[in-house]
Amino acid sequence: VTQDAHPTPPVLNVKRLKFSIQWSQLIFGKLVANCTFVGPSVYADLEQLQEETRDQVRLKDRGWQDALRAIYPLKINKMVIHDGSLIYRETTEARPLEATHVELLARNIRNVRSKDRDYPSPVSLTGKLFEKGSVEISGNADFMAKPHPGIKATLSLKDLDLGYFDSVLESYAFKVRKGFMSGAGRVEISKSIEHVELDEVVLSDASIDYLYGGEEHQKVKVIAQQVKEQAKRSLNAPNEIFRIHHLRLQNGTVGLVNRTVSPQYRLFVSGADFDLENLSN
Repeated sequence: VTQDAHPTPPVLNVKRLKFSIQWSQLIFGKLVANCTFVGPSVYADLEQLQEETRDQVRLKDRGWQDALRAIYPLKINKMVIHDGSLIYRETTEARPLEATHVELLARNIRNVRSKDRDYPSPVSLTGKLFEKGSVEISGNADFMAKPHPGIKATLSLKDLDLGYFDSVLESYAFKVRKGFMSGAGRVEISKSIEHVELDEVVLSDASIDYLYGGEEHQKVKVIAQQVKEQAKRSLNAPNEIFRIHHLRLQNGTVGLVNRTVSPQYRLFVSGADFDLENLSN
């Protein structure tokens, strides 16, 4: 699967795709199928995402769910993804944000529309993030929901290398030198609710600087105003909940780089440990 404007590399590449009827279920009068993706790879970069934002056809109007129902009208009793990968690259020079060895098992994927916040498909996912980290998701999903699939699940992240986010965050005036992040909690996302609740997030051995001055700093001022306005809207939107019960920094380094003078200078605090409770919108 390719994007017309940027066909290389492909957005989706699948080494092998297998559909089969689950004959054992015929005994019970059920006509259902199994679906297995072997080695699927999903790729996205900043140019492709910017092209999507210029598309005049909104995502919810594209009707890919209806097309999928038409292509394969049977209920999928079991879907398996084996050794999948997901790659996002901010620039050609930046280190890619990469998930590899993705294993997914989903059952009871209906080819009919479900009610909002009805998640008929048990789903579990594991994968490797950025070489050393890992992710584990377990819960239920509605893959055919519009305008995007819905999910309600527990989430566990371990040892995410923060250095991989440097290219993304530097354009927002943050310089990430090193560190790891772990966390666990719950998430529910559908067309009517966005609920992310993390019991604990731990930043260990992290070194992060704020870059004061320059184009990125001016950009952050605009973003801060947008965040402030969004926060006001969220206060009146009980269906949008973002909460961290406990945020912990262990052996961290927090710095400020002043780029408005010459020579530039950096102020920092090292060996920092602190705890924050109940961060939310």
